[in-house]
Amino acid sequence: MLADRCRCVFQEFVDSETQSQGSDVDVKDLIAAFEDGTIAAKSRLDTGYCPYSASKEPSSFLAWLAGFRCCSGASVR
Repeated sequence: MLADRCRCVFQEFVDSETQSQGSDVDVKDLIAAFEDGTIAAKSRLDTGYCPYSASKEPSSFLAWLAGFRCCSGASVR
């Protein structure tokens, strides 16, 4: 489960995705990608380890980056 701070960051991300994508957002997939990003950050990996494609899986890619940023404090663009 996500820690309180991460939960807030994730909810903000989901709200943003829902506004841009509508109801087509699969929250289960996004939370898995977000958690993977937090794990990568805690393991001191870099963004090159993101398993999602920005062009093929943009929502999962962005969720992973949001999770990474949440736990690394990095300003990833």
